[in-house]
Amino acid sequence: MDTKNAKKMDENKVRLKVREALAYHTAKTGNIILKSELAKKLFPHAPTPEARQVAMSNLLRGQTARVKPEWIVIICQTCGCSAEFLLGME
Repeated sequence: MDTKNAKKMDENKVRLKVREALAYHTAKTGNIILKSELAKKLFPHAPTPEARQVAMSNLLRGQTARVKPEWIVIICQTCGCSAEFLLGME
């Protein structure tokens, strides 16, 4: 694959501000939400904890090819942030 196509593929990936949302929740409430706890909510049907961890790592790094709308709802409800914040529109 040439670099032009690789860059185009990177542009199509969505990066949610999940780390920032977790930090926002901690700053707002003083309670820490572990990434593993959030992963259990986002990926309840993952076959193994390792698969859940890989899926969460991909989401945090922006390596997820698509983002399900229900993920946005779950993250926003869990962290107490808006969808605009999570998507970087704020």
